[in-house]
Amino acid sequence: MSIQKVLIANRGEIVSRIARTLKKLGKKSVAIYSDLDVNAEYIRHTDEAIYIGGVTVSESYNNMESILTAVKKSGADAVHPGYGFLSENPSFARSVEQAGFTFIGPSSECISMMSDKVMAKKIAQEASINLVPGYLGEISDYEQAVSIAKEIGFPVLIKAAAGGGGKGMRLVNREEELREAMQLACHEALNFFADERIFIEKYITNPRHIEIQLIADKNGHVICLGERECSVQRRHQKVVEEAPSLALDRGLREKMYEQSIRLARAAGYTSVGTVEYILDQERNFYFMEMNARIQVEHPVTEMITDIDIVEEMIRIAEGDDLSKKKSVTKFNGWSFEARIYAEDPMNNFMPTSGFVCCADFPTDVRVESSVGTGSKVGMFYDPMMAKIIVKGRTRSDALERMCEALQMTCIVGVKNNLVFLESLFRNADFINGNISTHFIEKQYQGVSWYESLDKCAALRFIAVTLYAMLDIWSGSFEESRPFIVRLGSQEYEVDVSIAMGTFSFTLAKERYIVESLRATKEGLFLAKINDEAFAARFFNTDQLYKRVEYDGFSLLCIALPKEVYTKWVSVQKNASGIQQSDKIMSAMTGVVVSIYVSVGDMIRPGDPLFLVEAMKMQNTITAERAGTVKEVCVMHGQNVSEGDLLLKFLKV
Repeated sequence: MSIQKVLIANRGEIVSRIARTLKKLGKKSVAIYSDLDVNAEYIRHTDEAIYIGGVTVSESYNNMESILTAVKKSGADAVHPGYGFLSENPSFARSVEQAGFTFIGPSSECISMMSDKVMAKKIAQEASINLVPGYLGEISDYEQAVSIAKEIGFPVLIKAAAGGGGKGMRLVNREEELREAMQLACHEALNFFADERIFIEKYITNPRHIEIQLIADKNGHVICLGERECSVQRRHQKVVEEAPSLALDRGLREKMYEQSIRLARAAGYTSVGTVEYILDQERNFYFMEMNARIQVEHPVTEMITDIDIVEEMIRIAEGDDLSKKKSVTKFNGWSFEARIYAEDPMNNFMPTSGFVCCADFPTDVRVESSVGTGSKVGMFYDPMMAKIIVKGRTRSDALERMCEALQMTCIVGVKNNLVFLESLFRNADFINGNISTHFIEKQYQGVSWYESLDKCAALRFIAVTLYAMLDIWSGSFEESRPFIVRLGSQEYEVDVSIAMGTFSFTLAKERYIVESLRATKEGLFLAKINDEAFAARFFNTDQLYKRVEYDGFSLLCIALPKEVYTKWVSVQKNASGIQQSDKIMSAMTGVVVSIYVSVGDMIRPGDPLFLVEAMKMQNTITAERAGTVKEVCVMHGQNVSEGDLLLKFLKV
């Protein structure tokens, strides 16, 4: 059987990625798009695109009926589900098969077994695979959850039975947190997977997250393409992946590969799949789940094996045999992947949204992106905008390449984690491989990590701040004049000169010439520093500050002549002592899905007030101090932006 035309039932970068391989194989590709994706980048990369409508996930990319209608309309003979959405939904795979189309992925029976995390654990137990201590069954109610959690012992993890990708997962440290964690996990699981079932397992402290990539044909042949290290996460969602892993020696690697292959055979698995483990501090490994789909991070495996994993999926769907292929035991170099998210690292990595004013990526590394200049990042879908993938001869070489690639990447208009990623790849513990799934939580508590911006970022923030504020100090002064530039809470003393439409500044005895290339009324600023181009954005505030955005990072900045700055600081100190706020603002753009208080209610620090949802992630907004609710300023279902007023209260 030869597949001729494939509808890709997904959105974003994975559609472009799959379409690229289809083109290489001489096959046609079809995209689908919702109301929000009419102008999306990915639909330009396929041969055809079909409108399926809808705004929310349930109306669009989780709408089986609309997608199957699109398949029939397109004339495609196969469907590739990508990752997320319906990729691990056995009902969708079954519907595709029953409609007479080829499903590029595991059979609906395989998906039914492995996408159900409870059933997968039972199969693993029968195959003598190492398991995390827990309850092999679904949780039906709160009382049962309490009983099981006490028996296992806190802390425990609540996980979506049909889940993956860190969605529908909550860490519970004590019994008082259990009820809310269950509600949030169920709601999130329903949003992502249309299945609210959950289960509980023991939480392993400070583990590493290791996964094994498998390929299996329809004749029982299973081969292994090596491991990936995915320990660097926030909110149980991966941020950085690498292959191979520093944590595995030859003996441990062989044991994990052997158990993974044994599990796939026990399940009668076909197509591409990933077996995920946690590795504890004593180097014991435990099975977590098997993802019956292609993974977001599959490129790092492709980079060090020279195997196109999407192509393998297609060939297996066409009936190809793997009997002449062998598992990979030697790797060609080292690879890293960094995920660029629309999120605010200074606000607990809350999802963000908006228009991308400028997107520029390096051309000498692999980039998988869902955005370009002019793209809109909405609040209804996953916040990942792009992936940067690099390869080096050694881990050190790959680290250096990633640092260079991130510096050459620019996304302006939407807050993102670029500066955070640059900081992470320069972190000494990360460089030395001292990581766990708590790495970000432990290393980047609070906002202090950004106080020491790397030199490149600091220079660009300084240049934009000076440009934005120099019009206040009109005229030219070719002789240098001392200025103080404050970026957040960090101060820099620079000597500034202005002449002939350009300006320069000297910092630590080094001179930097700034040439403005273009500035718009929206605050977009394109410029060069010593002939190196970059893009940033600045906004006026209701004070003297400018808000400057660079690499998705946002700081309140100010630049004043030194003598003026000294006086200004003195005035600010004398004006301090303002009372604490009596208002609660939204920490993110999203939809109010729950309101927990009413006018007249007494609130205490830590009490839940609102549940705001964006990009299918939920954020509980809690009270920071005691008081009485004076006014609830929003309604259930209302869209809110970051900084919008939610509630007023009378302080105690």
